[in-house]
Amino acid sequence: MKSLIKKLCAAAAFFFVAKAASAADISVSINNTLGSTIGIQVTPTCNGATCTWPSTIANGATGSFNATFNSGITSAQLIFEYGKSDVRCRGNIRVDVDASGNVTNVANTSWLRSWGTPTCSQLSGPTISGGDVVWSLRMGP
Repeated sequence: MKSLIKKLCAAAAFFFVAKAASAADISVSINNTLGSTIGIQVTPTCNGATCTWPSTIANGATGSFNATFNSGITSAQLIFEYGKSDVRCRGNIRVDVDASGNVTNVANTSWLRSWGTPTCSQLSGPTISGGDVVWSLRMGP
């Protein structure tokens, strides 16, 4: 019986560590091909989540904007804007979340030019994987 309890405790601990180790409930990668470093232009809005983001993304690099859901939410929305003084792209994603904290639906997304003439394109997604969302974007000339 002790052996069974130990195995159950170990399995439970592994589950919680694996869930805690996930990078984010929403992960948006932004690939910069603009020709120069871009940065966050407006303080991001993170409704229903705690967000982290790179302040700058070097040319040729990819940065990740990540959000981890607050407990008890049913939806979350992120709004972010990257670029520099004369070119900007603005992103928006809204998702529905179940009682377990898993994304059940991507309700709305956009990645559009908000200033100047950059190319704001979607490389892939957004896709739901294991209750989390992965979305890949590009900002270029």
